[in-house]
Amino acid sequence: MKRYIIPALIMAMMLCQTVLAQDSLMQTSSQLYLGMRTTVGVTQGYTGRGFGVHIGLKRSNRWNTKLFGDMIITDIADIAKRTDIHTGGVLMFYPIQPWNNIQPFILAGYGLAYSTMRHADKGGISRQRFSSTSQGGLGAEVELTNQLYAALSGQYMWHFNSELEAYVSNHVFIIERNRKAFSQHMLITLSINYCLTSNRSGHAN
Repeated sequence: MKRYIIPALIMAMMLCQTVLAQDSLMQTSSQLYLGMRTTVGVTQGYTGRGFGVHIGLKRSNRWNTKLFGDMIITDIADIAKRTDIHTGGVLMFYPIQPWNNIQPFILAGYGLAYSTMRHADKGGISRQRFSSTSQGGLGAEVELTNQLYAALSGQYMWHFNSELEAYVSNHVFIIERNRKAFSQHMLITLSINYCLTSNRSGHAN
């Protein structure tokens, strides 16, 4: 396995140099943008829904960055209510040119999460968890006007801490943290974004 590490690093460096060389020929003025988002998340087989905001800065037609915050609420088998608050940063890469006002992208990011789980009715029994996160996924943007666009993305988020679990044993409601070192869940996000500076001579998210 180790013998593949150095060639892989060399290939990655060559790819970055190629992208940066192309990027220097496509440089545009910086674009500051603000977005509102709605998110659907799948955790332990249960679907949750939430909302959030983000602010970002696009420096070129190849790279984009943003800071985000989300809150997702999930009902666990009608016995527990889970709330996840995510915050962090994302780096986005546009591998190809837009096609018919559609711009695909690749994203990767990091962040922090605060999760709570409590009884769905009584609300008295609860557990909480802090965790660091990383995420990766794919998406696309659709330009609506010169300053307004929509974006849809699908991504996995990994939480580096034990997971919260809720169940009923002998008619007793229990919430506990399992012994897993990390957990993961799927997120699908739809956002509407507005460019605050300049106009979109290319796409941003």
